Amino acid sequence: MIDTAVATLKPIWRWLMLGLGSTIIVVGLFMIPLPYPLGLPMILIGSILVLGNSRWARRRFIKLQRRYPRLFGPLSRLLRRRRRQASGHR
Repeated sequence: MIDTAVATLKPIWRWLMLGLGSTIIVVGLFMIPLPYPLGLPMILIGSILVLGNSRWARRRFIKLQRRYPRLFGPLSRLLRRRRRQASGHR
């Protein structure tokens, strides 16, 4: 019974995260001209939410990254998940 509830809520959660990420991106775009440097971090946070929940956006990002590696290389390093080592050393 719990598995069906989780399976039902997963698509709803994905759509909520896509909507939230898209909203954050749009707000970040409007904040770019302001004198405070909040637009770019908001766009990055929104992109992380969208790329984490949309296969289409992830595929499109990978294509753009391969076509323009100098532009999207630093962003892909930010989005990469860091692996935790079992020994605790970095």
